[in-house]
Amino acid sequence: MGTTRASIYATFGKKGELYCKALDRHMTSGGNLVAECLTAGRTARQGVECFLRAAVTMITDGANPCGSYITQGPLKGPDATEETRRFVAEKRNGLEQVLRRRFVSAIEVGELPRDVSAEKLAKYYVAVIRGIALQAQHGETREELFDVVDLAMESWPKEQSK
Repeated sequence: MGTTRASIYATFGKKGELYCKALDRHMTSGGNLVAECLTAGRTARQGVECFLRAAVTMITDGANPCGSYITQGPLKGPDATEETRRFVAEKRNGLEQVLRRRFVSAIEVGELPRDVSAEKLAKYYVAVIRGIALQAQHGETREELFDVVDLAMESWPKEQSK
């Protein structure tokens, strides 16, 4: 084929730049999934469950192994420049910010109790999805990960007594 590491980097840039381009492409396609799940007339709870289930399906699809971009990003080493680390951190934080905004909106319209912290709830569900991605990398099956989603949704904030 004649493709070498040098020719790939000459075409696409340094290792860190190539990683950022691949991550950006991956996140763009995954970002559509988040937007689709969190909108389209769904409640915040329905949207989060939709996203988690769709993510499990995507992550466990053998033709599309994608969980490692975020969980195993280039955090150390000579190929991970400060710019690359910043870029990965920005992408990681993006989902949390989207969820936080959705939860703030849900609190405002009464879908979530007023005493719920949108920030903490967003951090929780981001930790769940990162854990799911990591577990998938270590061989957990789709069905086992759907069980994790079920448990995560059981911890959804309960309505306050009136």
